[in-house]
Amino acid sequence: MLKYITSQNINRKSWQRLVLNSENSSIFCFDWYLDAFCIWDAIILDDYKGAIALPIRIQFGHKFLYQPSFIQQCIWFGEPPNRNQLLSLLKKHFHKIHFNTNISFENSRNRINLVLRLNDYNNIAKNYSKSVAKNIRKAQRSNIE
Repeated sequence: MLKYITSQNINRKSWQRLVLNSENSSIFCFDWYLDAFCIWDAIILDDYKGAIALPIRIQFGHKFLYQPSFIQQCIWFGEPPNRNQLLSLLKKHFHKIHFNTNISFENSRNRINLVLRLNDYNNIAKNYSKSVAKNIRKAQRSNIE
């Protein structure tokens, strides 16, 4: 069952556990990061089996779901929700919805997030251009890293 929960009522330990154990979580999902950049609430699946943070703004008495600065996207992480239930819950609580997420809604564009894995630096460095390799060597000689 999906529940809308205000940020002051979120169980922070359960939230952190869910973020840490989710394959698709990112820094934007951590409560301390969200607290630093926006006012937020959340939709939680069952007992923290899945969740999404909802950055909110209130203007003229209406609640808006918006994309704050320094937060690339608010993603659903954990077990997937029922999309229709999620959408109806969002529409119930927000006057306008405008944010980047991994959940597709009507009239939403699919945005692809490219991730470069840096765990194999030597393989990546082989593909550097000559000028990039030269600039890196120059910076290393100058003790700039």
